[in-house]
Formats: sequence, structure tokens, C-alpha cells
Amino acid sequence: MARGLPAPAVNAALAVGQVLFGTVGDDERLEYTVIGDAVNRAAKLEKHCKREGAAAVIEVEARRLAEAQGGRAAAAWVARPGRRVEGLEQPVDLLVLAGEH
Repeated sequence: MARGLPAPAVNAALAVGQVLFGTVGDDERLEYTVIGDAVNRAAKLEKHCKREGAAAVIEVEARRLAEAQGGRAAAAWVARPGRRVEGLEQPVDLLVLAGEH
């Protein structure tokens, strides 16, 4: 942007749940990784951003948990209940942050 070029479009997604994280590999190559159902759901939700015309998509449960810990939304999230997301068997209640780049 400092050079007058447009910023790259970036989408984000958030799912909640238990994950397993850590370093895997050997002495020659170590990688940090995160695995679990929540990671897989977040990846599918991120791909779903385009379908929703959104810059970000989160599960309603993520917002509920954040608010239970004192979090407050700094943006106007729009509820989209019962959304079908490719790769997920059940519909998902989502909140989207409008403004796809």
C-alpha cells in the first residue's frame, strides 16, 4: 500500500474446539503443526468466505465463548444461521464480517 499498490485480499475464519499442537519431525527438519476437528472446520470456513461475500467467517460459538470471557465485538458481524459449508455434514450457524476484497 505504501507503494500505491492494492493490499492483497485476505480471508479469515475461526472455529472452536480441542486441538493437538506441537513440534513434529526429526533433528534435520522440525515443523510446528496443529491438528484436530476445529482446524479442519476453520479451513473449510475460510474457503466459504467467498461464498458468503465476507472477509471473515466465525462460528457463533466462537463469539459466545469470547463474550463469556469479556470480549466485545469491534466490528459489525452479521448472523447467517444454518449455512451449508462444503465439506461439513451439518449446517453451521455463522457470523460474517462483510466486505470481501
